[in-house]
Amino acid sequence: MRSLKRISLVLLALFITSACAVKPVVTDIHSDALRKIEEANRIVCEYKGKVVVRYLYKEQDIRLKGYLDKQCSNDFTLTMLGPLGITIAKVDYRDGKVSAVDGTGDVTLLAQYIMKQKNLESMVELIRYPYINVDDSFKISLKNGDYFLTKDKYEVTAGADYLIKTIKTPEGTYTYRYSGGRAEELEYVTPKQSVYIKLQ
Repeated sequence: MRSLKRISLVLLALFITSACAVKPVVTDIHSDALRKIEEANRIVCEYKGKVVVRYLYKEQDIRLKGYLDKQCSNDFTLTMLGPLGITIAKVDYRDGKVSAVDGTGDVTLLAQYIMKQKNLESMVELIRYPYINVDDSFKISLKNGDYFLTKDKYEVTAGADYLIKTIKTPEGTYTYRYSGGRAEELEYVTPKQSVYIKLQ
């Protein structure tokens, strides 16, 4: 009888200590994952290279390819390329103002109209990726191998590689696809518009 009580007490003690030990481990995993997600997703605000852009606005579908020189200030120069890599237009965006030239001359007024009417500033913002980064103020959970992070009205999904896959905001959703750990495709979708950029 005494041995049965001892075994019961030992089992109870083991159960209690193991239950107490589990809680910090889960917390450590979550804080470790948050740290790794934060480290893996340093914000990129500069880009120089080839791009393919697709912009959908209502029934309009604008597609172009070119060379983008984007700075952290959000200023950029986009050289649009036609067949055989021939330059067909050049767009400069500085301090929120756009200027443009094509083969016929100055087309700044047209470029300004397009930027304003179609809210192409979203394209500029999209090149700064990810749109937000996470820190320890986000709540984190693990579902189907992905990390789900929430804070206020933001929902962030990161993969097992800790790279951010989607960011949902009240206005729209940012989606990122990677190749070799580097962002290769950026997309921003709202009920009114869709901007897709492929970095090459």
